[in-house]
Amino acid sequence: MKKYKIYNIKQNADGARVWMRASDKSETSLFAPDYFADGMKIGDKVRAFGKIPNMYVAWSYRNRVMLSVKPLSDYAVQNFVANYMDGRDKMYFQYILVRALSARGITPSFRVSENLRLFLHDRISKIR
Repeated sequence: MKKYKIYNIKQNADGARVWMRASDKSETSLFAPDYFADGMKIGDKVRAFGKIPNMYVAWSYRNRVMLSVKPLSDYAVQNFVANYMDGRDKMYFQYILVRALSARGITPSFRVSENLRLFLHDRISKIR
């Protein structure tokens, strides 16, 4: 997990381009859709989870979660955390996923794969 602090935001029609800086002076930018970028301000903290070459797998801001890599099959959902995250990221990702579900009024499960399935299903049903 890496913590970033927002230093610039440019809004557009579909969301926002967000530039962030970590405490070790490394920088990154992220395109955040409306559901994730709503209410972001300069100075807010954003957390990044999991890492594949040149990309983080998931982002957290307040009680919101955004997945950069979306699991497309049942197998991918079941193994999402194991494939992309180390021990510390796994624990904190489970915690923020439960917070995101609770903020939406969904009762979370004890299994991270079931919580991820509920998170993805709720996101799809809100779009339709």
